[in-house]
Amino acid sequence: MLTNKEALRLVELLGKMERPYPQHVFNALCRNTITCPVDIAALTRNGKVLLFRRSSTDPFFANLWALPGTVQLFGDSIEDALDRLLFKDELAGIRHTKPVFVFIGSAKYGMLKDECRRGQEETRVHIVWVKEKGYCGPGKFFPLNKIPEDTHGPQRLKYLPELHRRFLLHTLPS
Repeated sequence: MLTNKEALRLVELLGKMERPYPQHVFNALCRNTITCPVDIAALTRNGKVLLFRRSSTDPFFANLWALPGTVQLFGDSIEDALDRLLFKDELAGIRHTKPVFVFIGSAKYGMLKDECRRGQEETRVHIVWVKEKGYCGPGKFFPLNKIPEDTHGPQRLKYLPELHRRFLLHTLPS
């Protein structure tokens, strides 16, 4: 527990930091706050989703499959985060429909399969429709009903099954 003096010093030091924060500071903040990731499920009309393998150096999700995502940073709008994903990061160069918000997924901080090792998260899940044919990027398409075991836990156990359920019920926005 921080003393009052330590807490005041921490606030002072954080006020001096430039964004983006150094990775280890960002990681510490994630463990002590609720972060707001923005994920995009790039879906095909035949029920496949595009996943990407996280880097082996990722401190929380090393070598796991995951939806393309980013954390909404201070000063970002959701649209800023979506633009990063669609035009600068994993989905850059892939033809897609306009992103549509689908639901918010929650994950508590922890080490259980359905928890998040980075910290508590309230993830905004969006979809875009894409075509698998002609795709030659670093990701891989998987059927929504056959997600690999080595996929980020909350996505494998919560978010992707919910997308699959909605896909089967034809309730995803077109």
